[in-house]
Amino acid sequence: MDLLCAERLADCRLAERDRVIFEDMRVLQNLLDLETSYIPTCNYFGTVQKDIQPFMRKVVSTWMLECYNVTLFYTNWELLVLSKLKWAVTAVTGFDYVDHVLERVEWSKESPLIRRHAHILVGLCYTGKYSSHVLLCTCLKC
Repeated sequence: MDLLCAERLADCRLAERDRVIFEDMRVLQNLLDLETSYIPTCNYFGTVQKDIQPFMRKVVSTWMLECYNVTLFYTNWELLVLSKLKWAVTAVTGFDYVDHVLERVEWSKESPLIRRHAHILVGLCYTGKYSSHVLLCTCLKC
């Protein structure tokens, strides 16, 4: 018995880049301004969760990256609970900066893989405690 995989990478669709959004400097400035409201202001490990050490955060975040494909879809019920609790789960991350930065540098047009590699590097580097825009710029410099 042979198994057949009918998935094709060509089926992955991305929205076209909106020049109005990516060429307007105000959008990038809004991201930078919003980012500061999502950065913890206290020593979280020293005041809130004293039993968890910083190295444990790396273990958990690595495990979450491995399980990401399994938990890709959110149900309507989960979204309803989040909205009722009024949790801000749409924090500004390094992924939000990728297209804005790549639109402003010339060498990003040389290869379509640069965007994909930037997303992979940002995902791998999120086990540290750095601000989102610093993390993205470091990943693009590599």
